[in-house]
Amino acid sequence: MEKLALNAYDLATKLSRHFGKKFDSYAIGERIEGTLNNKNIYITYKSGEYLLLTVSHNHEELLTELTPLMEEMATGTKPICRYLLQGSHEKEEDARPTIEWDMKDPEKRLIQVVNGRAFSKGAKLHNLTLFGSRKIEDYIDTPERRLKREQEEHIYGIYPGIINPSLVKDYSEVDLWLNIDALSYHIWRCKHDIAKGRIASIDLTEEEYGLEYLAYQTTRFGVDLPKPELDKHIIPTPSYFAWNEFYRHHFKEVLSEAEWNAFIRIKNAKGDISSFLPKGDWHSLMPNNQSMKKVKRDND
Repeated sequence: MEKLALNAYDLATKLSRHFGKKFDSYAIGERIEGTLNNKNIYITYKSGEYLLLTVSHNHEELLTELTPLMEEMATGTKPICRYLLQGSHEKEEDARPTIEWDMKDPEKRLIQVVNGRAFSKGAKLHNLTLFGSRKIEDYIDTPERRLKREQEEHIYGIYPGIINPSLVKDYSEVDLWLNIDALSYHIWRCKHDIAKGRIASIDLTEEEYGLEYLAYQTTRFGVDLPKPELDKHIIPTPSYFAWNEFYRHHFKEVLSEAEWNAFIRIKNAKGDISSFLPKGDWHSLMPNNQSMKKVKRDND
């Protein structure tokens, strides 16, 4: 392969060129799903950061065939671990052979893998093997190691990423929603363009930390969210969804384009924007409330 793949779509194209008609796939975001010799393969890839290669439970020989090519995509680095991945709705006998590369922070990734934090709830790993001189016991969490990580690692909802906390502390509720909406769209747009090959792969980690920092700030306005914890994302709750929908529906569906432009213009000039703000209270959109059902019908 002539040069490093920029994203999953680019990697799928390179694999297709290498294997020809033996390889068939499609790429969505950072994930490739396809077949090699009519046998299922799954690849998760982010250039310069990580690569996961998974094959069907009864086709482990594909790992041997694909590993040299994957190492090339992993900038020559060796894989960090191997295991059988059992999805949350799969039987153990159907667990799929998987190999991981981590080009950014392999030690941190191995802590997640060894301590069961590498995948979504319900997934299980079997027959875990660490490569090189690594030993599983060196990565098992202890109270001392966890305390050290809490002091050194970033926590979603607390670490601000690209956000300036000194500005956020003075945000109104509307300011906060506008910034969450803008940053959400920026992250989505970048990931979409990366997946389509329109732009080179970029690291959005700081933006994602920033978004979850802003999301947690909604607790200042009565939104119920779980307390930030090490290794955990801020998971939206019904309370958060109601809050977000209250402002999203008003600014994106109630206001006309002319009204929206006038709102932004007056707001930037520090004028009176009260006539452009939603009426009522976001709590009315909590589940089982008739107002919530009405908004959803309006959006259909």
